[in-house]
Amino acid sequence: MHIFYYVVALCSWSVLGKTLTASEETLSINSSRGRPILWGPYRPNVYFGMRARTPDSPLIGLMWAPLHDGDIVDSDLRHTCEQADHMRGYGWTEYDVRHGGMQTLHDAENGLDMETSLVMPERDEQRGSWAARIKVSPAAGTDKAINSTIILYIGLGTPHLTPPSALNCEVSSGIVRCVGSTPRIGDFQLSMSRVGVGSSVDVWGSSVSDDNVWQAKATFLDNRRAKTDDGPPNKNIYFLEATSEGESEFDIVFSSGSVQNTLNSIDLDREMRLARSSFSSRFDALYRPQSPFSDTAFAGCSKALLSNLLGGLGYFYGDSRVDAPRSLDNGGTTTGFWKAAKGTKVLHKSHVLSSSPSELFSFVPSRPFFPRGFLWDEGFHLLLVLKWDLDLAIEVLVSWIDLIDENGWIAREQILGAEARSKVPPEFQIQHSQHANPPTLFLAVGAICEILSANGRSYHGHDSKYLKDPETGIDFIRKIYPLMERQYTWFRRTQAGNMNYTRPYSPREGYRWRGRTPGNTFASGLDDYPRAEPPHPGELHVDALSWVGAMADSLGRVAAFLDDGSASVGFAKERKEIVSTIDALHWSAKANTFCDASVDDDNNHVFTCHKGCVSLFPFMLGLMVVNDSRLDTILSLLQDPNHLWSPHGIRSLSRMDPYYGTDEDYWRSPIWVNINYLLVKQLLILVSTPGPYSGRARHLYNDLRRNIVTTVYDSWQETGFAWEQYNAETGAGQRTQHFTGWTALVVDMMAMPDLERNETIFRVATSDQFMPPHHLWLAIAILILIFTFRKRLPRLIRR
Repeated sequence: MHIFYYVVALCSWSVLGKTLTASEETLSINSSRGRPILWGPYRPNVYFGMRARTPDSPLIGLMWAPLHDGDIVDSDLRHTCEQADHMRGYGWTEYDVRHGGMQTLHDAENGLDMETSLVMPERDEQRGSWAARIKVSPAAGTDKAINSTIILYIGLGTPHLTPPSALNCEVSSGIVRCVGSTPRIGDFQLSMSRVGVGSSVDVWGSSVSDDNVWQAKATFLDNRRAKTDDGPPNKNIYFLEATSEGESEFDIVFSSGSVQNTLNSIDLDREMRLARSSFSSRFDALYRPQSPFSDTAFAGCSKALLSNLLGGLGYFYGDSRVDAPRSLDNGGTTTGFWKAAKGTKVLHKSHVLSSSPSELFSFVPSRPFFPRGFLWDEGFHLLLVLKWDLDLAIEVLVSWIDLIDENGWIAREQILGAEARSKVPPEFQIQHSQHANPPTLFLAVGAICEILSANGRSYHGHDSKYLKDPETGIDFIRKIYPLMERQYTWFRRTQAGNMNYTRPYSPREGYRWRGRTPGNTFASGLDDYPRAEPPHPGELHVDALSWVGAMADSLGRVAAFLDDGSASVGFAKERKEIVSTIDALHWSAKANTFCDASVDDDNNHVFTCHKGCVSLFPFMLGLMVVNDSRLDTILSLLQDPNHLWSPHGIRSLSRMDPYYGTDEDYWRSPIWVNINYLLVKQLLILVSTPGPYSGRARHLYNDLRRNIVTTVYDSWQETGFAWEQYNAETGAGQRTQHFTGWTALVVDMMAMPDLERNETIFRVATSDQFMPPHHLWLAIAILILIFTFRKRLPRLIRR
């Protein structure tokens, strides 16, 4: 049909005698949008910590504790986010990476409440200045004033780089001033002052090795009582300590480079009001919750979840530990292959290499437990962020794509440097160069192409240079295109299944996650989801093949966006073949579902069926057409309370499966928001596209959207946190606390349309306009042809 459009359009162009061109008018681009957002709370591992996106940045962090007879109990001192601190809740209530926001912290065990307000003035185009206010007060319900100490530290540590120049701090008239310089930041100054009267302020320094500055808490506790001033005159870490009774506030002002005096006269209260107003207006335009979540309490929850995802943005720099270029499982060609590798958790010291230092700008899944970048998670993060701030999402995406090596591999977990490794058990630190991870970045790239193709007509986020100057967007996609192709090729090569066994027909491909051990498939992102036991070299995994289909689909969109017709056709053909292969290799007529496959003792193809999220991947990733008869069984599986349906969301594994809720029970029953999000999105597409299942999908969409949002909201209200997963029986949040990575996807679900009233909806074209471009061209072409041959039409009709 598209060929017909092009032929007719070509004829009409001939009639017109010239082609139609897009308007050349462009808006001026704000210069601050053309530069990276330099400063931010890019140390998500700590409760409040600032740094710049450069390896030689000063590290700034906050600690606090109650005082007992003027002294500190070590266990009371707060610094890094820890579940063991038993916080009653903490996180950003409203936060935008470009403007700042406010974070609240409720330290129940210490009887203290805190607020950290941060502003980054819009007028500071270099992003070299910022200001913060730290407010501490007795916790609500506490009768007496509590003596407390607030410790702000600033340190310089640049492992792998030439050491920076000196840092020096001193106190005068109750104000602490620090000055310093680094090669990339240049000269900078920081001041800390008390708002109001009272309290004592002290400053003292210490000298530590460059790669230990991040261990500020240990250094503080080791040296506080002595407050030694030995060593070189220029220390590389200083502690700014202020003690007070009851409520107190402290202002922190930082400036650097040519804008050192920018913030001297700043009205922090005014800037905070502007930041909050900007956040609220943009949120209402983009993510305002729709019925039945229009209550203001849902809006508060949604704002907090979005803010904490944005506030979990971190900058990381350092080396990582990877295995030498070899196959740990000997290619998986023999039975018992995992025994030679001794599993993916074992640290093979003789084969571990330290990579060259690299950097990463990434959102993190959880500040207390996973304060680092995860490939599996990041694509989901970006699906939410790219609607809010396209340019920021692209900066993060580029940072990840830059890590793709010459073979196309990218480590699934980015553990860069000593600070990041401090949060990871040694057995999990090594990254294996033959192991993959769900390539969710391809989902984000496909969504970005849709926004760019529509010239931003459906985009309501921050101003974007890529939309104001379309050539910039084209250039960006053109640059990442070969790197994405490289990763696509690497995935297909390294995760290729063994097709030499007897199969239902002779497909050219099938895929198997490398790194399999009994009971675990870490590379799949689904860890302990049941697979064939024991692992077998003849296994084929339906989710791995589905991800290859999703990659081909995204690359096809990229090729189409770049007007690479032959590549677009090629990827469409590959996607079609993958869909056929899924049907042939993984659909079990007996189980009436998609299943993993393996081989029996006679080396014949057999199914390994465990109904659950793996069974849903062809549907979740958009690889099924709307009139596919098997959708009937997919929807039935979703709706059946004996299998996947629960009042709290779709379970990860069927209640009828013998593995349900067993052993670690990580992906064997709990509800995961990312899986439910993909399902809700596909159900909405099914509803809005004419087909035999649109009516049934409408009811399922309504119920599932309501259930998953309510589950996350209720737990957030009760505990003050979002969680990694939710209990399928009770809906309670569990596992990792403060999991505001992909759990924040409920923000988008709240903003999805409410279809309870059976109103008619239509599939929105990617251009978000009245008529898709090719339909518009067709209409114009037909009108031109009618006009051109108007005298011959009556005679043609009679014939």
